[in-house]
Amino acid sequence: MDKYLSLRHQSVFTALLILSGFILLVLFLNSLLGLILLMYLAIILAEGIRPVVSGIANLGLPYSLAVLVVFVSLAAFLFGFGWLLLIPLTEQLQSFVNHLPEYTRQAQGVISREALFQDSQVLDTAKEQLGEISKTLASNAIIIPRYIISFFFNSIVVFFLAYFWLTGSKRFEAFFLSFISPKHHDKIQEVAKEISLNIGSFVRGVLVMMLLIGVISGLGVWSLGVPYAFLLGIIAGLTEAIPIIGPFIGAVPAIILALFVSPTTALMVALFYLVVQQVEGNILVPTVMNRILKIEPMVILISVLIGTTLLGVAGAFIAVPSASIVQTILNKLVFPKLQKSH
Repeated sequence: MDKYLSLRHQSVFTALLILSGFILLVLFLNSLLGLILLMYLAIILAEGIRPVVSGIANLGLPYSLAVLVVFVSLAAFLFGFGWLLLIPLTEQLQSFVNHLPEYTRQAQGVISREALFQDSQVLDTAKEQLGEISKTLASNAIIIPRYIISFFFNSIVVFFLAYFWLTGSKRFEAFFLSFISPKHHDKIQEVAKEISLNIGSFVRGVLVMMLLIGVISGLGVWSLGVPYAFLLGIIAGLTEAIPIIGPFIGAVPAIILALFVSPTTALMVALFYLVVQQVEGNILVPTVMNRILKIEPMVILISVLIGTTLLGVAGAFIAVPSASIVQTILNKLVFPKLQKSH
């Protein structure tokens, strides 16, 4: 009996030890999640500019020097471009925060005049909700500089990681292949090359789409008389990094600001963004995603939703290249092996 109890206690202790170890592992990985995500973004960036590096290296420069030239040029361009954007962006953001109480009063006046809100209880509730939205917008606008600093720091980390990934890619490849049978090396290298080409095409395509949508959206809302068109164009361009649902997210701030002008302006802005979304969904996305990556729109949408649920905005951005990687591995390695087994 004592021996049975002793064995039982040992089993319980072992189970608790395994459970504790698993919990600690999950907590450890969760603490590293931010770093892992930055590393993944760095790899995506590196593969996006690899063709440029290879092109410069083909001119006769050593590969490591070609990497350095590309990164210094890219950093200088982004710094200069960011500095040019920072001044008008800061001015428009500060102006928006300063005028927010006035916009709130204007919106409350519109609500008071609408027949829908003639009921006093509904009117009070609508005004109260509008006041809460105004406070939320103001508080979020105040902490935006903190997010900008965090974004700047993370961008530097991603740049350094991408630089080391490109300069050390041959060593990383040799290390990875050392764990795989030599007879599979050619196939693995073929798959890795295709993944690299797909990710590079995706990154360059998304950058072009972000620029186009940002400029078109900014000019569109400016022509419709919506204030802070420059800021809204930046938002639209950034949200375009999220395929399919990005234009809808970017439209929300523009429609809200247009409401402060007039309901008619808000309707015009909504229709404008609907047209932009149709162009993006029927022309730009099929060109970039379907022809280059050969991924169906439904797969893209599901991938974006999963990525957003798990990792937020960053997860939405990495969803499509991740889906491309999985699809390439399945098509080149898994499915052919399953067909041979049958």
